[in-house]
Amino acid sequence: MKFKYIIGGISVLIIMLVSSFISYLDYQRDISNYQHLKHELESLKKDKVEYEGLKDELNKLVGEINSINELISEKTN
Repeated sequence: MKFKYIIGGISVLIIMLVSSFISYLDYQRDISNYQHLKHELESLKKDKVEYEGLKDELNKLVGEINSINELISEKTN
């Protein structure tokens, strides 16, 4: 009879160990995903800053082109 309790106790311990190991693996995966997403966010922030700079330059160029078009239209009229 005691043998059944010992086998049952060992089975419960094995199940708990396997469950803990799976939880640990999930935790490690979550940490890895967080680090990857954090890196992606930093990259997107850098891209946004670069985009804003390019947008400003493009707006300046559009303004210059509009000025040139106005001068051309004045000369042709």
